[in-house]
Amino acid sequence: TDDDLPLSLTFCETLPMKVERETCYGGAFMENFLGVSSKEHPSQHLKKNDLLYPCNSVKKLYEKSCYTYIAFYFAELNNWQLSDVIQKCDLVPTVFIENCFTTLGSLQVERGGLNDLTYTICDSIEERALKNKCIQGVVDGLGGRYINDPLPMLKFCEKVSPHDKSICYETIGLSAATMSADTKSEDNACKRIEDKKYSEICAHQAKITKEYIQLMYPRI
Repeated sequence: TDDDLPLSLTFCETLPMKVERETCYGGAFMENFLGVSSKEHPSQHLKKNDLLYPCNSVKKLYEKSCYTYIAFYFAELNNWQLSDVIQKCDLVPTVFIENCFTTLGSLQVERGGLNDLTYTICDSIEERALKNKCIQGVVDGLGGRYINDPLPMLKFCEKVSPHDKSICYETIGLSAATMSADTKSEDNACKRIEDKKYSEICAHQAKITKEYIQLMYPRI
């Protein structure tokens, strides 16, 4: 659509399934935000004096996707200094702020895989709920980057604080059940967790996630 964001979003609305439409919205907004640093495809839908644009002006239908991917814009603005992204995510409306922090976690993985900063970026977030969203984003990112290899997710969760381990291992179960081509990948991931409590948390989340997928998408 030649970097025409409104046209792209209108096209996305024509897709038959909700999951397809939402994925399309997300892709359109991500490309728009990454355009801030692109010379070949500069975005025409950003404002230097309004960090939340265009999310604060789009139809309600698009708001969630826009505020989810606005973290890409925040990262591009300051050479991917994710500590700065934390401050900017705080500007997002309360109803969508968790989406921004989830993306923040996945951005760290996209930028550097599993490294020392991966372990510390979420710890620097003071509010517990937002910290947990960041952790979920890291685990989701690791699951997507290292498909069929749960080891990076497991290593990450081993190092998070005891208060955050349950949500971390729960997200491993969710990620393993949704992102891998191997239908038994959730067993592979959850059974490798040494602590029985967290292994069961992982397995339970994997089970209900698989059941949900089979209910909603019986062909899978």
